[in-house]
Amino acid sequence: WDVRLTSWLLYVMANKSELATHGNGMAKAELWDLYCSELPAEKDMCCLLNYTAAEAKELQVKRMVEEAAVQHDWVSHLHSRWFSPTAGGPLVVRQAATLRDTCWASAMVRSRTFSENLGGEGLTLVVPFADLANHSTNPNATFCFSRDKQSFELRSLRELQEGEEVLISYGDNKCNAELQRDYGFVLPGNPTDRIPLLGDDLLSSDSLSTGTTAPAVTMGPWLNGAALVEAAGMQGDWMKDLLEASDKSASHTDSASWQRRRSAVLSLPLTDGYSGRGGACAAALEVEDSLKKGLFSWAKPFTEAGAPAPRKLRPAEVASERAALSLYCSHWRTLMADLGTTTDSDQQLLSGTSASSLSSRHQAAVRFRLEYKQLIEAGIHTLAAYDTYLNESTVLRS
Repeated sequence: WDVRLTSWLLYVMANKSELATHGNGMAKAELWDLYCSELPAEKDMCCLLNYTAAEAKELQVKRMVEEAAVQHDWVSHLHSRWFSPTAGGPLVVRQAATLRDTCWASAMVRSRTFSENLGGEGLTLVVPFADLANHSTNPNATFCFSRDKQSFELRSLRELQEGEEVLISYGDNKCNAELQRDYGFVLPGNPTDRIPLLGDDLLSSDSLSTGTTAPAVTMGPWLNGAALVEAAGMQGDWMKDLLEASDKSASHTDSASWQRRRSAVLSLPLTDGYSGRGGACAAALEVEDSLKKGLFSWAKPFTEAGAPAPRKLRPAEVASERAALSLYCSHWRTLMADLGTTTDSDQQLLSGTSASSLSSRHQAAVRFRLEYKQLIEAGIHTLAAYDTYLNESTVLRS
């Protein structure tokens, strides 16, 4: 579908004036002229496939720089194989005068198409003007085919106020590395982001999968979930990624900074205090496996409702807990030190007249690396607060 729709968009751009009349009386040429006038130029596209090697260096995160090279090499191959004026072979279409033309069309397909199922077949669709809807983790609309399958619709999920922006979801659980790769933007305080653990430098170890080889990731020592969550001023079931502020009246829980702290907590390997590394979940699986071999193979060790409450940290465990959090804090500080700029300098680059001197891709790269740094800083601050909690807790000193 990528190749087909890239070819189709290149054809449309080259032949708008020759397209036949649309069924509703509006000339297709007029429709496509209007639509294409709304599309950004290639120089303003910020998907990773648009980045040259020099531009990709501004991302700073090693695996993102590598991923940009993979993406750009892929579109370069498409251009030389199918769309270049010098492409050979009987099936080539030779529709792109330059590599930038192919990059433009491929980026349009990557960032603006819809995926739907029609009659059991998965389709990728270009839907003019519907693709102007922006992404949100809390969308107020969705998209689908009409019931008679004759049209494509944006449908509101609730009553919308006059002038309210229509927002859809580009996909559940997309971390900022994926959003930057496919769409060219990041979400401040993206709730899906996680800070890299030992041996990795990306927001999610499996978020990019187009050819780069992920380094071996070591989980590292487990931390007591009940104590860490309490120290962070949160409550909830961290094993299901369900955390909220302990102070429910707090007004800041929707802020990007609070979401980064939440992501920092959920990035860490947390145990509920039972059976060492795996906690109660692993213990339950071990019991269940043993039961399957015996007379009571139908039995479960306990239901979810009957699971024991997470066990809080014991005074004798504080020393090993502090050693573990020191290990993670040291790793995250190393990640920060490996980057070429600070959060302050990045923020200055994006402010005022400084930003106007940067290209669109340079600005997008700075926004990506700034959000990455702010997330890691939130993790470091969270671990520092936990260390203070361990030091000051009268329960743990008793």
